[in-house]
Amino acid sequence: GTGAPSGEISGKIQWPSSQENPNFPEWMVHSSIQDGDFQKVKTGDALFVKSSGEVLRYDGSHGEEVILIFVNEGGYYYESSG
Repeated sequence: GTGAPSGEISGKIQWPSSQENPNFPEWMVHSSIQDGDFQKVKTGDALFVKSSGEVLRYDGSHGEEVILIFVNEGGYYYESSG
Protein backbone atom coordinates (compact mmCIF):
# COMPACT_ATOMS: atom_id res chain seq x y z
CA GLY A 1 0.00 0.00 0.00
CA THR A 2 0.88 3.65 0.19
CA GLY A 3 2.00 5.66 3.18
CA ALA A 4 4.36 4.83 6.03
CA PRO A 5 4.74 1.36 7.51
CA SER A 6 2.58 0.67 10.55
CA GLY A 7 3.75 2.63 13.58
CA GLU A 8 6.00 5.00 11.64
CA ILE A 9 5.57 8.77 11.70
CA SER A 10 5.50 9.87 8.08
CA GLY A 11 5.17 13.63 8.34
CA LYS A 12 3.12 16.62 9.28
CA ILE A 13 -0.13 17.78 7.74
CA GLN A 14 0.53 21.50 7.38
CA TRP A 15 -1.93 23.80 9.13
CA PRO A 16 -3.28 26.23 6.49
CA SER A 17 -2.11 29.75 7.28
CA SER A 18 -2.79 33.27 6.10
CA GLN A 19 -0.89 34.36 2.98
CA GLU A 20 -0.20 37.73 4.63
CA ASN A 21 1.15 36.12 7.82
CA PRO A 22 2.36 32.50 7.57
CA ASN A 23 2.35 32.26 11.39
CA PHE A 24 -1.39 33.00 11.62
CA PRO A 25 -3.70 29.99 11.20
CA GLU A 26 -6.49 30.86 8.77
CA TRP A 27 -8.48 27.66 9.42
CA MET A 28 -9.70 25.85 12.54
CA VAL A 29 -9.41 22.14 13.26
CA HIS A 30 -12.63 20.47 12.12
CA SER A 31 -14.86 19.32 14.99
CA SER A 32 -14.77 15.74 13.69
CA ILE A 33 -11.06 15.44 14.59
CA GLN A 34 -10.75 17.91 17.49
CA ASP A 35 -9.40 16.00 20.53
CA GLY A 36 -8.95 13.05 18.18
CA ASP A 37 -5.39 11.94 18.87
CA PHE A 38 -4.82 8.41 17.53
CA GLN A 39 -7.97 8.64 15.38
CA LYS A 40 -7.94 7.21 11.84
CA VAL A 41 -8.49 9.66 8.99
CA LYS A 42 -9.09 8.58 5.41
CA THR A 43 -8.72 10.45 2.14
CA GLY A 44 -11.65 12.87 1.86
CA ASP A 45 -12.28 13.23 5.62
CA ALA A 46 -12.60 16.77 6.98
CA LEU A 47 -9.46 18.25 8.59
CA PHE A 48 -9.97 21.99 8.78
CA VAL A 49 -12.84 24.48 8.51
CA LYS A 50 -12.96 28.24 7.85
CA SER A 51 -15.32 30.57 9.66
CA SER A 52 -17.24 30.74 6.35
CA GLY A 53 -17.96 26.99 6.66
CA GLU A 54 -15.60 25.95 3.86
CA VAL A 55 -14.05 22.55 4.66
CA LEU A 56 -10.54 21.42 3.77
CA ARG A 57 -10.35 17.62 3.43
CA TYR A 58 -7.45 15.20 3.76
CA ASP A 59 -5.87 14.73 0.34
CA GLY A 60 -4.19 11.37 0.93
CA SER A 61 -0.69 12.87 0.81
CA HIS A 62 0.59 10.57 3.60
CA GLY A 63 -1.35 7.48 2.51
CA GLU A 64 -5.01 6.64 2.01
CA GLU A 65 -5.53 6.16 5.75
CA VAL A 66 -3.47 7.74 8.56
CA ILE A 67 -3.63 7.94 12.33
CA LEU A 68 -3.45 11.47 13.68
CA ILE A 69 -1.38 12.50 16.69
CA PHE A 70 -0.97 15.91 18.34
CA VAL A 71 -4.26 17.24 16.94
CA ASN A 72 -4.53 20.99 17.60
CA GLU A 73 -1.44 21.11 19.83
CA GLY A 74 -0.44 24.73 20.39
CA GLY A 75 3.25 24.08 19.72
CA TYR A 76 2.47 23.02 16.15
CA TYR A 77 0.24 25.91 15.02
CA TYR A 78 2.90 27.89 13.24
CA GLU A 79 4.44 27.10 9.88
CA SER A 80 7.83 27.75 11.50
CA SER A 81 7.14 24.94 14.01
CA GLY A 82 7.95 22.34 11.38
